[in-house]
Amino acid sequence: MSSVLSAQTDPLLFRVKKAAVIMGVGTTTIYQLIKDGELEVIHFGKASRITADSIHAAIARRLEAARARKTKSAPTTPPASNPDGIRQRTGKQPASAQI
Repeated sequence: MSSVLSAQTDPLLFRVKKAAVIMGVGTTTIYQLIKDGELEVIHFGKASRITADSIHAAIARRLEAARARKTKSAPTTPPASNPDGIRQRTGKQPASAQI
């Protein structure tokens, strides 16, 4: 047996269903990610296999984007208070106050 490949190496390629399980999404999402070029596919005749590297890369891209959105949406300054000190009404009045 080759020293490069042994029985204990992690798989390099996954079937669509297995990739869906790994990523926690449905097969339709996997096919959409393939179509969008986010997942790399190798074809063996009619069989399609998704590379492990592209799965890891897609997850890393999504995680980075989510972190960027979270950082971007966090307020950088506290909200301005009312300079008059008067409490503003928000929402509906209590049922007892309605006529």
